[in-house]
Amino acid sequence: MSTEESLKTKNLTDILARGILTLVRLARDPKQAGLNNALDELQGAVSGEILAEKFEAALQRLKTEILRSDFGSEGAKPEVLVKPEAAVSTPTPDTLATVKAFYQEFLTTLQASLDGVYLKKLGALLNQVAQAQDFQTLLAARPAIEDVIHLYAQQVFEERKKAAAFIADVGRMLSEMEQYLLSSLKHFQKVYHANTEFNSRLQTEIAQTVTSIKDIQQLENLKKLVLSKLKDMSEALKTKQGGDQSRTKEADRELGGFKQKFANLQEELNRVEDENKNLMQKLQYDHLTGANSRMVGEEFITNEINRFQRYRRPFALMIFDIDHFKNINDAHGHNIGDKCLQEAVKRIRAILRQNDMIVRYGGDEFLVFLPEAGLDQGAEVAEKLRKAVELTDFTVRGQKIPVTISAGLTTVRESDRRLDQLISRADQALYQAKKAGRNRTAAL
Repeated sequence: MSTEESLKTKNLTDILARGILTLVRLARDPKQAGLNNALDELQGAVSGEILAEKFEAALQRLKTEILRSDFGSEGAKPEVLVKPEAAVSTPTPDTLATVKAFYQEFLTTLQASLDGVYLKKLGALLNQVAQAQDFQTLLAARPAIEDVIHLYAQQVFEERKKAAAFIADVGRMLSEMEQYLLSSLKHFQKVYHANTEFNSRLQTEIAQTVTSIKDIQQLENLKKLVLSKLKDMSEALKTKQGGDQSRTKEADRELGGFKQKFANLQEELNRVEDENKNLMQKLQYDHLTGANSRMVGEEFITNEINRFQRYRRPFALMIFDIDHFKNINDAHGHNIGDKCLQEAVKRIRAILRQNDMIVRYGGDEFLVFLPEAGLDQGAEVAEKLRKAVELTDFTVRGQKIPVTISAGLTTVRESDRRLDQLISRADQALYQAKKAGRNRTAAL
């Protein structure tokens, strides 16, 4: 080997040694003793003159220790190097559309569940999701959604805290009222004992006076005795009146405090009653459309199923939704979509009877409860509702928006025991109406 070749070989060997030493330092793990020993052996093999046999043995031991080590449980997992372009796969348009649809469905469900305070925020989030063109923009909406849910949960928590505090206040006030009542009872007991003592003393004085009168023969002595006894009675009467006045003032003070506590309790009860009415109003109606809430509707119709089982009072149930409602939201924005929902419900409620009920079941999906209606009568009403929506002029900035509904209808049957049985049948009928071309009704 020439001198030049020898120099090149030495340079390559030095580079190899430095590279191996660097890798040894990076690969050390304080939790892997066996691995560290093998690395020390490899470091020793390249620190001096590199001998093939020694270097090969060190590499073999390192390989054995790596295979033996449990990186998943004892230490950090070894870092896997991947090419940047392979780290994150590029989402397809179909995948993005699927995730957007999920977000929109989730937010629409929240819209039907939360109260009016959150409608504006949810509307803005729906617009943000609808306009998202990539995953980064879409995922940016997640913290805001979490904030809305957190705020709503916080509100519910605060309402529960207020209810608990009110119950504690009522308990405290009732306890204080009990003390006042006991105090008043003690006052009346004192008055009763004072009157008893006074009557006893008066009767004693009168008895003594009568006895003395019988024994006195001279008028002058009799006069003195009567005057003396009357004076004693007058003093006793004054003493009793003074005690009565003191006890009466004390009773008046206690009664005044009692009246004030009772007035405070009454005022608190009135306040809570007003809050309860407002809360029931929130729970009973959907804030966007004014339809009954899903919770109220499900409870009411379930009771009607039970009533049907006892008294055989028939009713029809219709389920409908807005045709291509997602397209309306995407094309015109969720604010316009909300107005379409409001106007559609307004038109439908104008046709329904006083005892009929419309329920927002979720998103653009609604239930209509028709008491005392069979399938034919229910189908007639469903067709009226469909035509009323179809003939409504929905115009936004001079542009007419076609809005129609598809509806599925069913009636209660003897085999029905749960609400989901009726809804499942009505939903199947709705599917038939959509399959037949939408903007129509079907019965099952």
